[in-house]
Amino acid sequence: RLALEIELIDGLGQGVVPAQQLLLLLPQEQEQDISRRGVLRDAVREHIVRLLALHLHDLQEDLAGVAEIQIEAPAADAAGFHNAVISASSDLDEYLIDSLKTQGAKITSWGVGTNLITSRDCPAFGGVYKLAAVKTGDGDFVPKIKLSENTEKITNPGNKTVYRIYEKINGKLKADLISLVDDQFDESRDLIIFDPLETWKKTHLKGGTYTMKELMVQVFDKGNCVYQSPSVMDIREHCIEEQETLWDETKRLVNPHEVYVDLSDRLYEMKSELLNKMHSFD
Repeated sequence: RLALEIELIDGLGQGVVPAQQLLLLLPQEQEQDISRRGVLRDAVREHIVRLLALHLHDLQEDLAGVAEIQIEAPAADAAGFHNAVISASSDLDEYLIDSLKTQGAKITSWGVGTNLITSRDCPAFGGVYKLAAVKTGDGDFVPKIKLSENTEKITNPGNKTVYRIYEKINGKLKADLISLVDDQFDESRDLIIFDPLETWKKTHLKGGTYTMKELMVQVFDKGNCVYQSPSVMDIREHCIEEQETLWDETKRLVNPHEVYVDLSDRLYEMKSELLNKMHSFD
C-alpha cells in the first residue's frame, strides 16, 4: 500500500492531475520514508494543493491522534493551501464522526462506505405480510385484523394511507398519521391525534397551525407501472429537505426524541370494533 501511495504522489508531482492535487497525510514513519525519496517535497513545491485528503491508519484505535487534525487545518492555511479540504475515511459511522466533531477535528469531507450500505447491528430484517383487508366484487374493502398476545404485533385493519404532519410556523415534523384511504382532513380545522397503544396520550392541533402531506404514492395500477422513479440527485435533494424538518432533539445519537406515529379516529374506531368483536361471547 505504501508503494502505491508513493506512486500516486509521484504521479501528482509530474502533473498527472494538474487541476486537483492530492496530498496524503500518512503515519509519521511512512511520511519520513516518502520524504527521503523527495517525492512528497517536490509534489507540494511544484503544484497547488487544492484537495487535502487524509489517509488515516487504524482510525478507530487512535481517536486522540485523529482529533489532532484540528491543528493540521491552520497549518495547511499557513503553508498556502487555503482551499484545502480534509477528507477522512476508514470504517466511519455516525458515532465515530460525532466523536471526532466533538473533539474539534477540522475534517470537511467524510468518506462513509461500509457502514452506509450494510447493517452490522441488524444484518437480517424479519418481516411478513399481514392481511389488512379483503376487496369484494363491488370494490369495497372488508377490514381484517391479526390478534396477538404481543400488543405491538396486533395489526391495523383496513385499506390505509399515511400522512406526515408538519408545524405550519416552522415546517418541522410533528407526527406521522396512519389513516384510512377515504379519511377526509381539513387543515383549517382542529385535529386530535393520539398514541395507538397508549391512547390517553393525545395531542390537540389547532386548525391553521399545521399542514399535511400524503406519503404514499401509487406505483402500479391494474398491473401497469404508473410511477416514474426520480433521479438520484432528486432523491438526494428530497432527503436533505426532509432532514431539515427533523428537530435537533430527534437527530441526536443518544436518547433521541421519538417521532410519533398515530392513528386517525376512524381507523382507531375500526380497530377497536374488530377487537371487541373478536372477544365477544355472544
